[in-house]
Amino acid sequence: MDKVWAECDAIVEVLFGTALRVSELATLTIRQVDLGQRAAEVIGKGGRSRLILFTEEAAGWLQRYLETRTDDHSALFLNLKRRD
Repeated sequence: MDKVWAECDAIVEVLFGTALRVSELATLTIRQVDLGQRAAEVIGKGGRSRLILFTEEAAGWLQRYLETRTDDHSALFLNLKRRD
């Protein structure tokens, strides 16, 4: 699977399946995500921490996307400047 499409699919599924704010998604790190529990701890408005749960489909897309990653960046999703 193409790396960019895997990332796009993962972003859409996570946003759709979790009701995360785009700003929360943009700041997620790989360490915050627990695919085994299908959950992540995010820092929301006002610096408050909350637990979000991934749908099975979103977790699957995240797993496929992470399998395409060959870098060591901590950010879950990378902008064009931080890609390989």
